[in-house]
Order: sequence, then C-alpha cells, then structure tokens
Amino acid sequence: MRILLTGGTGMIGTELIKNLDAGKHDLTILTRKPKNISAGVRFISTLQDVKEPCDIVINLAGAGLADRRWSQSYKREVWESRIDLTQHLVHWMASLESPPKKLI
Repeated sequence: MRILLTGGTGMIGTELIKNLDAGKHDLTILTRKPKNISAGVRFISTLQDVKEPCDIVINLAGAGLADRRWSQSYKREVWESRIDLTQHLVHWMASLESPPKKLI
C-alpha cells in the first residue's frame, strides 16, 4: 500500500512510522524537516513531489499546540499548519486522476 504521511517527523508520526511494516508499505513523508527515521521511507517537501498515486493520506501535520504561548502570530501559524494544509490536501486529492481511497 502506498501511504502519504504529513507530519511524519512529529511525535505521533515518528511512532506511527516505527509501527508500520516498511516491507508492506511504500511510505512517503511530506515534511519541512526531513529526519533519518527509517530505511525505505521517502521524504518530500511539496505535494508536487508526489510522483505515484497513493492509496491513503494520513494528515498529522501542524504546529504544536503546547509548544509556546498563544500569541496572535502563533495562532495564525497553528491555523495555517492545520486547517489551511488540510484544505490544500483535499483540493490536491480532488485534482488527481486517481485520488487516494482514504484521508485519515
């Protein structure tokens, strides 16, 4: 199964990657901060870098809710990284010739 994961370098995403059987899945991680997490994992920085259709999109991306005080600028960052990204993912999937089966 081909999986696109956003937020794969965060706390939950990192644990999810550890628990996915890499031999059974082709895993692509959309992130701003690539890490050397696991062999067989591909990192991309934009949706335009997705070259093959994916079966599932798992969206875990977003600024941390408890990382710092909630100033107006941080509220905007949280909104953009969570709401705006999710809307962008939905529009991207709808534009594909062969869209993913699931958005989780």
